[in-house]
Amino acid sequence: MENFNIQRFGNVCSRLVMIRKQEYFRMFLGLMLAFTLCCVSACNPFHLEALSDEDYKLAFLKISGLIGVISLIIVVLSGSMIISDLKTKQQRIDELALPATNLEKFVARVIGSTLLAVVILVVAFFVADLLQMLINMLLHKGTFASITVAVKDTIMKLEELDTLDVKKERSMLVSISMVMMLFATNAYYILGGMLFRKSAWLKASLAFVLLTIIVFSLFVGYAYLVYKYTDYVVYIPGWLNNDLGLVIFNTIQIVVCYYFAYRIYCRLQAINTRWLNI
Repeated sequence: MENFNIQRFGNVCSRLVMIRKQEYFRMFLGLMLAFTLCCVSACNPFHLEALSDEDYKLAFLKISGLIGVISLIIVVLSGSMIISDLKTKQQRIDELALPATNLEKFVARVIGSTLLAVVILVVAFFVADLLQMLINMLLHKGTFASITVAVKDTIMKLEELDTLDVKKERSMLVSISMVMMLFATNAYYILGGMLFRKSAWLKASLAFVLLTIIVFSLFVGYAYLVYKYTDYVVYIPGWLNNDLGLVIFNTIQIVVCYYFAYRIYCRLQAINTRWLNI
């Protein structure tokens, strides 16, 4: 069997979507309702008067941060769902017996926990936008506005004002570094989802906090010893402080997390230990 076949990979993806369709639908429904509730609540549903476009823009601006935080959390934590449908022994046996290579099955699950989650989030946002316009039209005497249009207009005005005073090349690099950081965090949770059996997102989050504390403590302790007992100076290299350094660091993190997650997936068995999938 060749290592990667497109047709076989497509069949694996279709099977995965069919198996997890209820999980994806619940995600879509929850996000749609959450976004709709945020938009309707921001427009003061108890004030049954007509609202102007400026009123709507101000209201949407107030809750745009909350919607952004919800979106980031969902995209990041969705990585821990990579094998959420393999809870029972029979489900694991079916996965192992699937006529496809480990690489095809793993890539399909990574896509289902990253790109598909982003697609569901975007679709839920647009549907919620339509729903909130309908509700606000009923509540505020036929007036309504689109949060999608409001966000687009705000971004265009910021670009025209050029308040950040940065070159387009640097602005592009900043955007790339932010996207890479998002996917690097998602990759960490994919690794956590592969490693931990139950409540993977919670255990991965606790492990992240613990690792951060340990690394920070080691660095501070090392810096203290260097300053106290030597004449050397501890400093962070300049390339780590710029956007290109972040892109390189996040790329390495993504590759490392994917590699170890794939190795764990290849060692997956019908019966694993109580806490870990190894």
